[in-house]
Amino acid sequence: MRRDAHSRLGVSAPTLLRRSVHSPPLWWAVFPGAVLLVCATLFSSASRGSSPSILEYQYDDLNRLVQVVLNDQVTAIRYRYDEVSNIEWIATGDSPDTDGDGIPNFADHDDDDDGIPDVVEIAAGLDALDAAGPMGAAGDLDNDGITNLDEYLQGSDINHYHGDLDGDDDLDLGDIVVLKRIVFGQAVATPEQAESGHGDVNMDGYLDVGDLVILKGLYFE
Repeated sequence: MRRDAHSRLGVSAPTLLRRSVHSPPLWWAVFPGAVLLVCATLFSSASRGSSPSILEYQYDDLNRLVQVVLNDQVTAIRYRYDEVSNIEWIATGDSPDTDGDGIPNFADHDDDDDGIPDVVEIAAGLDALDAAGPMGAAGDLDNDGITNLDEYLQGSDINHYHGDLDGDDDLDLGDIVVLKRIVFGQAVATPEQAESGHGDVNMDGYLDVGDLVILKGLYFE
C-alpha cells in the first residue's frame, strides 16, 4: 500500500524525515536510532551534493511500516513482522534474496526455495543457493535413484548411496551379506549402518528382514 507521505532530502540541508498521514506506530519508539542510522548510511550521498531524493514510506493494512522506497523505484529498507506485529527483521534493500520470495537470505530457512532447508542442504554437501541440477530438489547427489527432496522427506541420508552398508558407495552383494549378518544376530550394526537409508533401507527405525528383502530387490532389479 502506498501513501502520499513523502520526505525530501535537501542538497545541503540536514536530512528530514516526515510522516504526515498518521502518528507513528507504538513500536517506532523502540527502533528510531537504528532506523535513522541505516537511513543515514544509505542516503549519505544526498548530503554531499547529489540530486534530491524522495523517500516514500509504504504501510500495510495494519498501518505497519513495511518498506522505505527511494525515488519510487528502489527499496531501501524492508520490515518484517510476526503474527503479533513484533519485528522479525529489518533488512536493507540490497540484502540478497536468492529465490525472490521477499525474504532476505539471512532470514530465509530455504534460500533457493527447493523444499530442502538450508541447514539440511549444507550438512549433506548441497549448495543452499542452487535449486537446479544435482544440487536441487530433483537432483540425486548420491546417485542412488532417489531424489534429494524425496530423501529429505523420507528422513534418509541425502549424500549416502541407499543401502550401502559396507561404505564403498555402491549397492552390491557385500551389502546384502553385511545386512544379513546383522539381521540374524551374527554381527552388531554400527551407528552409521543403522541410519535411515543405510541398513534401515525401508526407514522404519529398525534393521530387520523387511530391510533385507528390499535390499535384495534393489540389488537384483
